[in-house]
Amino acid sequence: MEPVSESCADIYAKRQHAIIGVSPFNSYFSEERLTDLFTWACATFDAFHIFVPDDAARYTLEAVGYDAARAKKKARRQCRYLLNKIQRAIANTSSSLDLSHVLTGDVLSLNSGYQTLLARVEQKFASDTDFRRQCLECSRWVLENQVDDIESLDDTALMHAVKYLLAEMPLFMDSASIVGATSSVFCYHQCPAILQALYRDKSDNLIDEQQGFLIVDEIALAAQAA
Repeated sequence: MEPVSESCADIYAKRQHAIIGVSPFNSYFSEERLTDLFTWACATFDAFHIFVPDDAARYTLEAVGYDAARAKKKARRQCRYLLNKIQRAIANTSSSLDLSHVLTGDVLSLNSGYQTLLARVEQKFASDTDFRRQCLECSRWVLENQVDDIESLDDTALMHAVKYLLAEMPLFMDSASIVGATSSVFCYHQCPAILQALYRDKSDNLIDEQQGFLIVDEIALAAQAA
C-alpha cells in the first residue's frame, strides 16, 4: 500500500473508512480482483464504500467521438455489466455487504455533500487557470491510450473528457463528508499527477485534512491475503 503523502499515511493508519474506486471500461477490475479488493477493505477498515462513476463514463466516450445518445447508451450497458460483477464480488466477500455500499451517479445526485463539493470544484475549474490546465492535462493523459491519434484530442474533446474527472473530484476532496465518516482514504491502483500534487500541497484547501489517497496494487493485496 502506498499513501501518496505523509498526511495520507496518517489517515490510512486510522483505518476508519475507505472508498474503493472502480472504473467502467477498465479490464483491470475483474471479478476476482474486485473480490480481493473488497476482502482487503473488510479486513482493514471499519467501513468502506465502492465508487462507480457510471453516469460520468459517457463523457469519455463523447471525447473519443461518440454522439451523446450513443455514448449514454454504451456507458449504461457497460456499467450494468460492471455492477453485476461488483454484486458477485460482494457476495463472494461477506454476507453483511450489499449494493447499498455502492456510490453511483444516481446515489450521489441525491447526496447534498457531494453536490456541494461538485459545485465548488466546478467553480474552481471555471475561475482558476492553473487548476483548469492541470485538469485538462490529466484528461489528456487518460485518453492517450484510447485514441489512435493523440493530435485528435483537441480542446473540444478535452472539455468533454474533463467532466469525468470533475465528477470524481468530490470523492478525492472529502469523501468522509459524503458518507458521514470521520476520515477516509480513496483507494485506487494509480494516482494521477494532479492528485498527487493536491494531496502533497494542501495550501489551496481543496483537499480536506481528513481525506487521503492510497495506491493499492495486486501484489500488496496478495501479500495481505497470504
